[in-house]
Amino acid sequence: MALFHSHCHLQPNPVTFDNEHTQIFFDGGNEYLVVYKDAVFTVSSLQDRTIPPQTLDFVRKDAVLEVRFSLDKRHICIQRSHTDIDVVNLQDGSELNYSCKGKGSGIMVHGFVWVNNAMCDLAVVTNGGLELLKLSPKLDALKMVKHDKRPVHWFVYSYPNKLMLLCSGKDYSCIQSMQFMPDKVLKMPDFDPEVSSKSGAKKEGRLEKSSFIPCKLYDKLCCVYVFAARQELIVYQLGKDAIGKLCTINLFSACDHYAVSVMDNLLAVHNTDSGISMIFDVWLQQWTSHPIAAPLPLGGPPPKLEEGEARDVEPAENFVQEWEFEHPHYILDRKSGKMWSLELNLEVLCASSSDKVNLVRCLLKRRDAKELVLGVLRGCVREREP
Repeated sequence: MALFHSHCHLQPNPVTFDNEHTQIFFDGGNEYLVVYKDAVFTVSSLQDRTIPPQTLDFVRKDAVLEVRFSLDKRHICIQRSHTDIDVVNLQDGSELNYSCKGKGSGIMVHGFVWVNNAMCDLAVVTNGGLELLKLSPKLDALKMVKHDKRPVHWFVYSYPNKLMLLCSGKDYSCIQSMQFMPDKVLKMPDFDPEVSSKSGAKKEGRLEKSSFIPCKLYDKLCCVYVFAARQELIVYQLGKDAIGKLCTINLFSACDHYAVSVMDNLLAVHNTDSGISMIFDVWLQQWTSHPIAAPLPLGGPPPKLEEGEARDVEPAENFVQEWEFEHPHYILDRKSGKMWSLELNLEVLCASSSDKVNLVRCLLKRRDAKELVLGVLRGCVREREP
């Protein structure tokens, strides 16, 4: 068996793909890995590995900048250029083309997401605002139902929570959040994340897309902001009428680029320079500012073992610089042609934690952790710990 010395490691049996002369896309709404090669799309499910890869070979051959399937699996949307998208009906192969408003005057598409609610089907984000599109009942036309004009520099979207963050402001300093409800779009107040260094000096540069993670933690809509210059993780709680700072987490180590994964309401923060991972529970921040357990190397691919053989899992130190972390807990390795899923190892988390009180508090919030809680308590009694 593989011996795990990491509380966060890669699951075995990744999705594999041909990485020669291909384009790779992650469809977060359906958790698909989409590979485009020689005018053929190959689609693999990351959730259900028993489903064999599916191929689509009837879509018109042209440039592909982005691709996503609708949430009802009836359409595929393909961004063809910086101004145009195609929507293809997967039932009859018919195709609709849409050009963003302001095409020819400098307006360009940042990207799009499928919403599929009563108000709209597609949300197209441009540098000139947000365009909400609705498919006609006969699926033969795209109609814009709303155009929210405002300068937009970039956006990020959480499909599980239907939560979008838009960055605006002339100096890339303002964040607006909105949630796509079943019948409307709920806009929340704009807010300006902290940008000053510890010395109080203005932070140079702009708010970066990779520093923001929209998510839900313990049923609270949150925006996690990675403030690398200050070695902090700032968690904002998003509400209809107000935005509040839920907590500020000290990351205790310097890094040019931190990556964050969300698993079971816990934040796994990966130092991509050192390959070390730390596990934080925002619920515990009322008692402690430290990680739940000691920082440990991010566990790499499980080794191939013969029957009865035992070997340590290889640390990810040699791989992490080449990985792309996709939310909430996926890793794309283009070089090796693999898509991994991260998982927590609660047994290692228990073994590497010295704060037993907060460890038990954390475990009581986890699924299927009853036996681990009892084991920690028995250990405390044996050691006569308070």
